[in-house]
Amino acid sequence: MPDLKRERFVIEEFCRRLSVLVREDCVVESWPDSESREPGKCDAILKRGGASWALDHTHLNSFRDHVKDNVLFNSIILPLQSSLAPICKSHHINIVLGIRELSHDHRETMRQLEAPLLRIIPTVVDDGQWHRITLDSPACEVHVSRRASKLAGCFFHQLAPEGHNIELRQDIERAIRRKSTKLTRYKAEGKRTVLLLDTEDISLINEFSVADAFATATTQIDHSCLDEVFLFDQPGGSHVHLVWPLKFRGVFQPDRRWLDEFRRAQGALLWNWDDQGPPYVEDIT
Repeated sequence: MPDLKRERFVIEEFCRRLSVLVREDCVVESWPDSESREPGKCDAILKRGGASWALDHTHLNSFRDHVKDNVLFNSIILPLQSSLAPICKSHHINIVLGIRELSHDHRETMRQLEAPLLRIIPTVVDDGQWHRITLDSPACEVHVSRRASKLAGCFFHQLAPEGHNIELRQDIERAIRRKSTKLTRYKAEGKRTVLLLDTEDISLINEFSVADAFATATTQIDHSCLDEVFLFDQPGGSHVHLVWPLKFRGVFQPDRRWLDEFRRAQGALLWNWDDQGPPYVEDIT
């Protein structure tokens, strides 16, 4: 069963962010699936830019057992992000490690990682390149990249298990097939349709991995029923919510022009990057 509380939060936050980014009022008018016992209802009806939209939301799974792995990853990494904050005030630091190499005793593992990372990270050359570091305790390899940036902080990423990209593509294919079946009736009624993909995977899923998987998936299956497709993302497990276009205004991946434009606009909107232009997307067509 879906987490209805999170589902509503994601949809409402998506509407708020999109309203600003595309400068069109976007609000939820109704929740058909939860308000009706009739099967096959969409999750939300939106009013956006004067048009009626049918939205369906689904959660992405990056690989089998990712929920279990993410629980362990988050229990180790989220406390570490706080403890490493003092050395990340002026740098954007990415740290990649394989969670399956680590002990399931998350408190002990966090303690073992904290001391060497606090010592080693400030010595890593701030060139934005990946540097491999071997730790003795816990016995694992850590890949660190460090560069001066306005977007400062420590961001942890999980080393992808073998076959991760294939499993992500297959999950996107299933989502498109399943949700297209549900949204077809709304399209026939004259409504526009949008699929909202959602992830809580802070380590393996990002806009680029999903864009690549989506591009491959859409060569295999029909997606004409879907007018737009978006990814709702929480980078690094933060409170920041980002919206990424996978199919928008007739343009879909692998054409990344809209993806790049949303990145620029959200940087200006959320982090006051004045030199990046206005805090909304501009027409690129």
